[in-house]
Amino acid sequence: MNLLPFFFLYASLAVTGNHSVPLQDSVIVKSSHHKMTIAQVLKKYSGKWMEIPGVTGTGEGKSEGKPCVMVLVDHKSPLIKKKIPNVIDGYKVVLEETGKIQARTQQ
Repeated sequence: MNLLPFFFLYASLAVTGNHSVPLQDSVIVKSSHHKMTIAQVLKKYSGKWMEIPGVTGTGEGKSEGKPCVMVLVDHKSPLIKKKIPNVIDGYKVVLEETGKIQARTQQ
């Protein structure tokens, strides 16, 4: 019986346990306890996220009664889903579709 596949599965689970795990584009996802506030997370990542085509804003929100990071997008494109993690520094990240946002002209 070849136990090599079971070894790799066990090793993979052991490595990803309670440690930081690299996610898309080198964004680090940390364990569920928060080392930063949402405001600090937004300050750190909002600029990078706002450079992604289709991202229109970021902010604090609530999801399932818990604080979360909100990323406003005109639509949930594959590029956005690839570049923005589902969780960052222990906070859930929620993509909120807003449609196109355009500034009004003052009259």
